[in-house]
Amino acid sequence: MQRCGEVIGIEGNSATVRVKMANSCSPECENYGLCKKHEEDIVAINSVGAKVGDRVKLETPDGPLLLYAFITFIIPLFLCLLLAGAAWCITESAIAAMIGGAVGLALSAVVVFKTDRKLKKTEKPSVITEIEE
Repeated sequence: MQRCGEVIGIEGNSATVRVKMANSCSPECENYGLCKKHEEDIVAINSVGAKVGDRVKLETPDGPLLLYAFITFIIPLFLCLLLAGAAWCITESAIAAMIGGAVGLALSAVVVFKTDRKLKKTEKPSVITEIEE
């Protein structure tokens, strides 16, 4: 994934780059501008020696993005169905299956948040690949 932004800070071999977030709202939306912030600061590896104020292109490898998508969407579905099915097989009760599914969703939320916290600490999300002129 590639995004463009402006370098707003340098620290060692890392640069903080402010990028505009994708916005699905249009100016005609009655809540336009209220949903979320429209800019995001990303700490990236400064491999090209960018300076504050430079416009740069950030590149994030697709592998971690696919891993995040798998953890966020597939694991909760899998745990929910697995525990609901196990509860149904053991008790043959719809209520037990619903409780098992809820427990699966709760466990998956714990997995998602712990994995997200761990990955944020260990990886720099982007690498500056090119300075725009």
